Amino acid sequence: EFIHKGTPFYFWGMAAISRGELDLGYALMHQALEEDIRTHNTDHPQTPAFAFAVLDYDNVNQAFRHWPLSLAEFLDGFLTSYCTSLNRTLQLDEFRTRFLVNPPSLDVVFLFAYTLGRFFLLDRGPDYALRSGFAGQLETNLLFDLILVIDATIRAHNPGQRSFSMHAVFLSGQAKLGLNQQMLQEQVNQAFESDFEAALTNLLDRGFRFRDGSSPSPIAADLAIAYGLRNYGAHNVSSMPAVWQRFLDMRQSLFNVLFLAVEVLC
Repeated sequence: EFIHKGTPFYFWGMAAISRGELDLGYALMHQALEEDIRTHNTDHPQTPAFAFAVLDYDNVNQAFRHWPLSLAEFLDGFLTSYCTSLNRTLQLDEFRTRFLVNPPSLDVVFLFAYTLGRFFLLDRGPDYALRSGFAGQLETNLLFDLILVIDATIRAHNPGQRSFSMHAVFLSGQAKLGLNQQMLQEQVNQAFESDFEAALTNLLDRGFRFRDGSSPSPIAADLAIAYGLRNYGAHNVSSMPAVWQRFLDMRQSLFNVLFLAVEVLC
């Protein structure tokens, strides 16, 4: 006979995450959710495991609430930087309503919450542990997961296209950023292929120039960074010093693109 196993998996997951065993902890939490789904016969059971999986920091009926609350505070730091540096107005509760509560799919918000948790734990480690080629590999993988979330978020509103470049052009058009296919594929992509680190640095430092001498706006530069990292992460195993040297800047750029997509499209 089946027994309800959601609760023991949930508390086991709590213990694992509290010890820093993030992969095991999230796997156990999602196993708890699978049991809750079977027991309640719905993909959206109102249980602590579901609240954990979708980063529902408002739900007070969860024993491990301090974890989603900590991640929400962490996320709000990126959102505050987005609003301050780019003169935007998106707030955390609005992001929750537009994206966390109404994601393109549950899988997207699951990946987002997990990736945010990995960023959170990585930031708690010493800086000197993240100055190596392997650290760059690890950070590239994390950034790539965030790009997958961005890709899926835009694709939900641009279903006729499959490539990230077309999704980037679509978001640019909706947000009036001025980037077109020729700019991205022929100029931005060519710059990345010619000298990845130089192109990345120029975009991060807002010194990138198109052939006509014009420069992208800060948020358009962030979108171009997402495009360049998407192509690099999909085809390379090794990393470059610029990745671990400018990781925090790149991460903020990608969060900026996600926030823009949610603000403009969702």
